[in-house]
Amino acid sequence: MSIRSLADLAKELRTTAKLVRTGVVLVPPTALRQVKDAAYRAGLDVVDYVTWKLERLAPGQRSVPLNVDSFLGDLDEIANGNSVSGCILIANADVPLARLRMDERQYVWDFLLNSFKRRRQAIVLAIPRGAYHLFPQNHEEEWTRLGRIAAIERTGDRGCVDADDR
Repeated sequence: MSIRSLADLAKELRTTAKLVRTGVVLVPPTALRQVKDAAYRAGLDVVDYVTWKLERLAPGQRSVPLNVDSFLGDLDEIANGNSVSGCILIANADVPLARLRMDERQYVWDFLLNSFKRRRQAIVLAIPRGAYHLFPQNHEEEWTRLGRIAAIERTGDRGCVDADDR
């Protein structure tokens, strides 16, 4: 299966017949700031992971502990929260992934692809295109084969667009 538009991916992930409703959107590194606008245009709600995490710090807390369990727990909390659209784009998902070891990232991607079942909302993680240290190429190929990847590109002054905008 080929890489699709963000709107098409979100439409498919919203179907409640699917047990696992996770996806990835590949974004050019130069367009990461515009990914939220592209998500809104495609009809997704957006959660900026970094902002979301910082809002949950206890008063006076100076560090953010992050490991595989806490990251997957955070995604679980987001996916079981409220959403108008039924599909949430997780912006800045690359930040917590960068703090994990390679074997932990492998586990996260395997878990999200196969075991993140029966959540209230579908989620799509925004990942910089070509960041194979965060989203290994073998995972990208598998997610693409299963139709769980979208791509958006940077196009001049219009910012970030996906295939439906053309």
